[in-house]
Amino acid sequence: MMKVSLLMIWYFLGGEAESEFRTPDFLVGDAMSQVGQTIQYPPEIWSENGELYYEIDLTICQYDGPYTSYTTRCFNEMIVAHTLHIYPGDVVTIKMTNYLSNKDEHTNNNGWQLLNKTNLHFHGAHISADPPADDVLTYIQPWDLVSEPNSITYIYHMPEYHTSGLAWLHPHPHGAAALQTMGAFAMVVIHDIPGSVPEYISDLEEITLAINFVPLDNMVE
Repeated sequence: MMKVSLLMIWYFLGGEAESEFRTPDFLVGDAMSQVGQTIQYPPEIWSENGELYYEIDLTICQYDGPYTSYTTRCFNEMIVAHTLHIYPGDVVTIKMTNYLSNKDEHTNNNGWQLLNKTNLHFHGAHISADPPADDVLTYIQPWDLVSEPNSITYIYHMPEYHTSGLAWLHPHPHGAAALQTMGAFAMVVIHDIPGSVPEYISDLEEITLAINFVPLDNMVE
């Protein structure tokens, strides 16, 4: 028997969004998927001594699959970034840097807008929404390609009483969250405190799967 941590994401994207963006060649990842390819599990990072530090670079990636190809946003040049393993009581520190480089001034209230401004949301965790924790109201501005790229360091204090379960990290800028999260996300597994569950559960083999569904009939050529 095994435990399966499963993250499933659906996207319903329609309409056209015009926005030019440029990112240096060395920051453009390449994600390939072929029919019959062996399942690849995301790389993992575990907290140590109650702390976990992780850096996220938001860049663009080219997805080339067996049925479609498209340019998307991604974390650390990976479509599905690292899986973070943490425990109740941990302090999680994440530095997010925005390498998306156009100055997007397009605004449309509740439509597509501000496509390359970004921030980070810790989805599923019971934590503070005040800075520097799960603040989704402050944007990380796009890179001007001259000065250092902009970044924010988020610090999350996981409560001692936090339940175990599956959470995830993804961009949360209003008007561009779905567009950025189509490729830029990471899983977070919040584990039980050792000794708090029976061994026949804690000793099970555990795997993590991320399933990302993008409807091809809504893709804009």
